[in-house]
Amino acid sequence: MVGLILILFFPAVIEAGPRKLKFIMSFLGFGAAGLLLGPTEFLDQNHVLLYRFISFALIGVFQIFIFIPVIPEIIERIQYAYSIQEGKDEMIDM
Repeated sequence: MVGLILILFFPAVIEAGPRKLKFIMSFLGFGAAGLLLGPTEFLDQNHVLLYRFISFALIGVFQIFIFIPVIPEIIERIQYAYSIQEGKDEMIDM
């Protein structure tokens, strides 16, 4: 749900930033989410569910940083691998 809300603000807030910065931010965010997700003695969070909910929200936010910018590259690679050209076959373009 958090991801669906933040996806609306993604182009306006993050569009101008460099791609490497987005990936570094997402790796750090996934690391923080992983730290909050697991039961560790470091944060004494064996029975605290709030940390896990925060972790899932962070994962949803930082997935947007990776998935949205990569979609055009995925489409281009699939078109190149299968020799698909837009506008040639209407059934494929649908």
